[in-house]
Formats: sequence, C-alpha cells, structure tokens
Amino acid sequence: MRRWILLWVICYGLLSSSLVLAEAVTGQVFKKGSNQKEVLFNFKNTVTESNGISKTEGSFTDLNGDVVVTETSEREGTILKRYEMDHKQTGRKGSIVVEGKKVIFNFEDNGKKKKEVTEDLKGNFVVSHTLAPYVALHWNELMDGKTVNIRYGVWDRQETVGFSLSKMGQEKLDGQDVVLLKFKPTSFVIAALVDPVTFKFSTDGKRLLGMVGRVAPKRKEGQRWKDLDAEVIYKSL
Repeated sequence: MRRWILLWVICYGLLSSSLVLAEAVTGQVFKKGSNQKEVLFNFKNTVTESNGISKTEGSFTDLNGDVVVTETSEREGTILKRYEMDHKQTGRKGSIVVEGKKVIFNFEDNGKKKKEVTEDLKGNFVVSHTLAPYVALHWNELMDGKTVNIRYGVWDRQETVGFSLSKMGQEKLDGQDVVLLKFKPTSFVIAALVDPVTFKFSTDGKRLLGMVGRVAPKRKEGQRWKDLDAEVIYKSL
C-alpha cells in the first residue's frame, strides 16, 4: 500500500519561479514477526505540491536495488485526480482516474488490457496515497472512539472495497508514542482474504510512522507471486 500511506517533512524551494513544497519519506519493509531484523524491500516516496495539487511518486526496491513496484498520483487535498500502479514483479499495470462524479478503473496484465470499469464517486473514496490525509482530516473523530468508513480503490480488482478505520490504542515505536489504527474490510468475503492492517500514527495524526499488514510487493513461491503481509517503518529525509 501511500502510500499504503506517509510521513511528511516539509521543505521549501522555488521551481520554475513558483513556490513548491517538497516532502520525502523512506522506509523499510521487514518480514512480519522478525522484530525489524529481516529487511525484504526498501521504500521511497516523494511528494511535491504546487498550486494546491500534490503529486506523489513512490517506489519499492529489492535488496539488489531493482525497482519492483512504482506508484504515482495527483490529488487535491484528499480528493484523488489520478493514481497509477506499475507492478513490475507481476507485469501488471493499473490506473484509477476521477472524472466528475465517476471513478474510472483501467487494468492490464502483461500487455493484455481488460475492459474499463466505472463506479460512482463516493465522498469517502481513498487510495493508498490519499489515506493518510484522509485520516488527518478525521483524526478527532477517530480519537473520540468513532469508526470512520471508507471506500478504498483497489487497482487490480478494478473496484472500490469497503474498509473501516478505528482506534486500537497506543504503544511505543522507537521510544515515541504512537496511536494504533485498525484498517479492516467491512465485507466478510474480503475479510476472509485480507487480515486487518495496523497503522501507526504520531499522536497528532499528522505522520504515518509504521504499518503492519498487506504491502504492494509480493513474495515468490515457486513460479507464483503471492500476497505479502509485512511490517513497514517510515523515516523522513
């Protein structure tokens, strides 16, 4: 996943004579249960903002430095304009575009394009790169113990899937207090396939510091690529 989702450190610069905000995050994907000892992938995410539009470029690399997954997006606040995924491990690509009140999904598997799929846009629609801003927007509700429901855009399924977000508690991460949020499918069918994801946010809700659950890269078993649950720790540049 933000990005399953992302830590922001803001620096200022001038680009083409206009003010641009630049944010950069790195991360490491660890084998789940390894106590952050076994690194599987590295992660880098860069966000630039100009005239209210945020553009995000993210990538996962293996331990040889080869890119295995790239994600790009454009958003305005928490509202997605365009999201693209290039899953180099599997040869699959997908895009999610918001046009007016519609969400448009396109997908291709090793060059073979599937039929375009369209859904009505819901106000609680998010993808990986817009999840953290959406959490920040609803932080007070979450801290009051309320459950926040979303429709999550799944690029390879060409559909949105219902998830709920709720506060689980707090713990320490590298000596820092973090708030734990549970990200759980609302469908019993999807819940049987995907375990809940745990997000670890700063106590003000502005920074995603870690997560445990399904990640974008996959693991290879024999000749097949399998979904991977792992632990991700994010660091600022």
